[in-house]
Amino acid sequence: MSKRDKCIKINNNLINGPGFIGNGAIPTIPTVPTAPTVPTGPEEQNIGIFTTIPFMTAQGGIGVPLETNQTLIGTAITHTEGEAYIVLVEPGTYTVSYSANAFAMNGSTIALQIEQDGVLVPGTYAEGTEVSLLAATGSLTVTSTPSVLTLVPPDFTIGTENVEVTIVKTA
Repeated sequence: MSKRDKCIKINNNLINGPGFIGNGAIPTIPTVPTAPTVPTGPEEQNIGIFTTIPFMTAQGGIGVPLETNQTLIGTAITHTEGEAYIVLVEPGTYTVSYSANAFAMNGSTIALQIEQDGVLVPGTYAEGTEVSLLAATGSLTVTSTPSVLTLVPPDFTIGTENVEVTIVKTA
């Protein structure tokens, strides 16, 4: 047996990659593509989330008081805690939604809606009977300011609890 037969053979292709033996070219490492830039939206966000947790009586035709400003970001939406009125002070397009547990006080029909300056915002009327979770979402445009939003039981006095109103300026 010769000395060459007793040696361990090294396959440089497994260690250094194909074509790299001794002073061969160094293989290039492929570059990872860069992730595209994701738009972050408008420079200033305008979001308002307003809540009333405990049971409260809401009179027909009068806005439901909103006790707490859970979130109030930006300058387009204003609200004084405990008031029923949310004021939009910048022209633009807004999405408004609400949810509330509602209870019949006088009769069996219950309803809630969002009004903009006393007029129903399309898509925001919801009704139920006896005890219901009422929720709706609508879109509105403000052309002249200020513009006042209220969550209103349109006909009858109802009981409410766990009320949440969310407004987002979208354009």
